[in-house]
Amino acid sequence: MENGETVFIAVRHGDYDNNNDLSERGREQMREIARQIKEKNVNNFPITLVCSTARRAQQGGQIIIEELGIPSELAIFNECLWEDNHHSSDINEAKKLLDDNLRENTILLGISHKGIVPMMASYVAKKLGHKGYLDETEYGQGWLVNKKICHLFPTK
Repeated sequence: MENGETVFIAVRHGDYDNNNDLSERGREQMREIARQIKEKNVNNFPITLVCSTARRAQQGGQIIIEELGIPSELAIFNECLWEDNHHSSDINEAKKLLDDNLRENTILLGISHKGIVPMMASYVAKKLGHKGYLDETEYGQGWLVNKKICHLFPTK
């Protein structure tokens, strides 16, 4: 990641169990996301986290906060990013949240759900000059977007 760069990473929460808690696999997926962000963040950009308020997403967000040392003032948990059979996301509020927090020399990391992750990634990709819609991803996977690239993240 280079100086003057705008970086957005949107990931789907990790694998979870019947109680809507992250499974051990889901916790490992979140640690892998943190590991790869550390590896790519050679300029030590500050990281802002925007995260769904669903328990499984919050648990993943907490792992990310601890692994990356994100200060509490840069960790935003918002219900507008929660979407499942019982909750509807607020796309307009989610876009505003992205607009308010997407800045140069900062990594904006979003943790959300199946349909919201590609929406967020596609929205930012379009703002940065890319065309097309980015697809849904598996648990613990998403998209890294900057002016040069849009690719799956984390890489395997």
